[in-house]
Amino acid sequence: MGSAPAPQAIRVMGLDARRARGSAAFSSSILSIAQRLFAVVTSRALQSSIVVTSAVLDVEVDPEEGVTTPVLRIGLDASFSQTTAFWDSLATDFDRWYDRLDPVGRDALMKGLGLRFTWN
Repeated sequence: MGSAPAPQAIRVMGLDARRARGSAAFSSSILSIAQRLFAVVTSRALQSSIVVTSAVLDVEVDPEEGVTTPVLRIGLDASFSQTTAFWDSLATDFDRWYDRLDPVGRDALMKGLGLRFTWN
């Protein structure tokens, strides 16, 4: 018997969800929320001249708590100070976006989707 083919990466607007797909914490609601959150971040990045170098929907496991949480990890071509300023600039965008979410989206977000930025 041959080996099974490798799973295909799920890419939506550059978002790679390959690692999160096999996790029990992953759901279609989480993928949908992550896609929309990624759109909010990339829109602000374009306005701020910040380059998004990567975006991965991953999972974090907290062994002490026994909790697995989906996390959107976004890489930026920016310094630490540029990244923190960028984070601060997202507050209004996040508020507006959250206010427009439907109840299912809000519930999925509140049950757990982390957001992490990395920088150069």
